[in-house]
Amino acid sequence: MAGVSERPRLQPRRSWLQTTNCGSDSTSPVRLVGNPIHAVALPDATVLAADVVVSCAGEIPHTGWLHGTGLADEHDLGIDEKCTTATPGIYAAGDVTYLRSVGHRAPFRSNAVAQAKIAAASALGLPAQGAPIDDYFWTQILGVAIKIVGPLPLHGPPSHIDGNLTEGSALLTWRHSDGTATIVAYGVRTPLPRLRALAQAPPP
Repeated sequence: MAGVSERPRLQPRRSWLQTTNCGSDSTSPVRLVGNPIHAVALPDATVLAADVVVSCAGEIPHTGWLHGTGLADEHDLGIDEKCTTATPGIYAAGDVTYLRSVGHRAPFRSNAVAQAKIAAASALGLPAQGAPIDDYFWTQILGVAIKIVGPLPLHGPPSHIDGNLTEGSALLTWRHSDGTATIVAYGVRTPLPRLRALAQAPPP
């Protein structure tokens, strides 16, 4: 447990608690307590209660077995736009990789699928279709589905809102200085092709 911080109460009857770097050692796991979950039990038997407990899991690529091969570095397994590694003729795809022109991993399912297609084409000597980094991302937080198409990160408020955030259902648009746009579907069942079309549409 690297750190625990208790934030000031922002509203009556609501408390916030953040835990970081709890670790993945199976001999000293952090347990979720209750049904519904209302607390976290630490390895030292300390129980931290909260109004809402959000459980998130991270991952670290296992690339130690590649050390000394020239394939992996401090950022994990670097690839180019054709999913070629540092060694010509060896291709890679998925969460373990990072695009060298970007400099960090983007471990999303959409990127893994895009890279797998490109790596297969490159290995067969065929022209690659598409880019190794997709501009689509989705997640679900506290039962709310969120889909994002377009550049990240986002800065400032959205330039347009279609729907009602308070009611938990809205399409949000961010317009960027380079002319691109990012569309966020918040609690809205919107097909991916429509989100892409909205992101590519000119400003109204």
